[in-house]
Amino acid sequence: MNIVVVDVAAEKTGALSVLLDFYNYVKEHPQTDVEWFFLTSVVSLDETEHIHVIQERSIKKSWLHRLWWEYHDFGILIKRYNFNVVLSLQNKSLPVKGVPQAVYFHNALHLLEKHSFSFFDRYERAYSIYNSLVTPLTMYSLRHCDLIITQTNTMKAALENKLENKRVICIPPAIKTTIKKNDNVVKGFIYPCSPLVYKKHELIIEALNKCKQYNGEILFTFSESDNKYAERIAVLSRGISNIKFIGFQDREKLLELYCEYGLIFSSDVESFPIPFAEAMAYGAPIISRDMAYAREILADYENVEYFSNSDELAALLQMSGNASRGEPYSINTNSPWEKVVSSIEEISRR
Repeated sequence: MNIVVVDVAAEKTGALSVLLDFYNYVKEHPQTDVEWFFLTSVVSLDETEHIHVIQERSIKKSWLHRLWWEYHDFGILIKRYNFNVVLSLQNKSLPVKGVPQAVYFHNALHLLEKHSFSFFDRYERAYSIYNSLVTPLTMYSLRHCDLIITQTNTMKAALENKLENKRVICIPPAIKTTIKKNDNVVKGFIYPCSPLVYKKHELIIEALNKCKQYNGEILFTFSESDNKYAERIAVLSRGISNIKFIGFQDREKLLELYCEYGLIFSSDVESFPIPFAEAMAYGAPIISRDMAYAREILADYENVEYFSNSDELAALLQMSGNASRGEPYSINTNSPWEKVVSSIEEISRR
């Protein structure tokens, strides 16, 4: 069987992590009856006896190059290598017929409503265009695949609502964490994410302006000049001594910070936030926006409080002086990829 894994979009951050994680699983679990073909653009992967890599660097030159490749060149590759099934790791299916396709869907931005961002807000304009143009194309493509795989039941339900009669299954990701229990005093909260408009740092700033009795620290993991939105957050934070901009932190450093800080999370939308799993492993107190994704992932964790707006967050921060560590909790550690491979092999046999 020839299985092609398509992720020409992967370049950095979460998308790259998904590609590398799946590639490493295939590499460590070779199947003599399966030939794997990985299609990438800028990402280089090593070949093995049963893993073949096809790099299409020209795809990144422009959207026209990308479209030409998807609608023309990919069809040629299908015939040349006699692919039996397609696994797309880039949230959308490919425009080919006659070959079963599965899509690993992990971009929750596509699940936001059309007018979630304002075209007239310069910080939201790019997301508004993305939401208005890319999301409809993505949803259209998903109607033409055979299987969609999500990371949470929240995303599964949202897709089923948008795409009637489409087969969607949930396979949670594995988050490797080491349980660590300590009694360190909580010095404040850390919000480990990039400066992106839908992460809603403004909610935290608004809450701190309303909360005059909170003395703990709030750590943002970016620098004040990282991008235009970071500059905006820096301006809004002037005069608030609680907020510290500590720059990008690698995972090892973040885990050290969980020994002293709790987790605060205010994002509009997420697929599967890794910080939840990491904070739980340390028994850290979590203050999270009251969203469906958070309720699902944190359902069995006791040391968590939810807020819907800045007033509720301000009240929680005022009471957080008594925040303490709870029992460490380990989330799903079983690799999802065995089930993913089994699922795509199944649709190839149908």
